[in-house]
Amino acid sequence: MKKKTFLAMTLCAAVLALTLAGCGSDKPDNDNSSSSVSVSDSSDSGDSSSSDEQSGESAGDLTVYNDNGLEFSYPSSWMKTNTNTAAGDTIVVMPEDSAGDSVAVMVQDLGTKVPAVKDYINATLPMLQAQYADAEVTGEEYDGTQKDTAVFSLTGTLQGMDMTMVQYHILNGTKLVAVSYSAPAGVEPTIDDATVKAIVDSLKIA
Repeated sequence: MKKKTFLAMTLCAAVLALTLAGCGSDKPDNDNSSSSVSVSDSSDSGDSSSSDEQSGESAGDLTVYNDNGLEFSYPSSWMKTNTNTAAGDTIVVMPEDSAGDSVAVMVQDLGTKVPAVKDYINATLPMLQAQYADAEVTGEEYDGTQKDTAVFSLTGTLQGMDMTMVQYHILNGTKLVAVSYSAPAGVEPTIDDATVKAIVDSLKIA
């Protein structure tokens, strides 16, 4: 059991590094992203009917992403793209006028049940601090409506980039969902904390 738990912790720590690739400052190409307008507009034609469009529907001022057992809502005016990583698909959403900040969502099945949140933080935080020695790293339980969630905040140099990242690890059975907000240093953020938390709280895992 301890061996399995240690493996799970290692994989969870690795999620952070993998998600950084999906949280870069580059905006999605227009051809590979969709806002709620294009998602909900059935008049869009031709080859533009991508998996992005099929997996989203607008609900008022929000777009609901629903695909591969993962559902969450984000502002309808935002762009969305999918990035494939070795650990799985990462969905990246951001405002059209993003200053380089973005939100990335990735789900990973660890193959073994994850521990309670407090135990998870106690096991994962030291590994993150060791992995990102040039950054200030903190961890705590999430105080929002999403249950069984750990929050890790990192500020400093991450994989050669000066940035801030706040990552929410949502634990659900054998699955881990990482919701990451990242912003390069020195820019005025276009995404506020309340919006990120609203995405986290809207998330559902099948």
